[in-house]
Amino acid sequence: MIKCELSKTSIDKNIKALKDKNYIKRQGSKKTGYWEVIEEKEQDFNNVLND
Repeated sequence: MIKCELSKTSIDKNIKALKDKNYIKRQGSKKTGYWEVIEEKEQDFNNVLND
């Protein structure tokens, strides 16, 4: 596991922003699933994280 300096709230907000802008989508279940970057949005992915 990697230790992160962000709070859970900050992480949740970032995930919501990425989902709302269709940069990521959830694959699989909550427990065993993963986040997938949507390919056509992949080039702009870093720009969203910096906003």
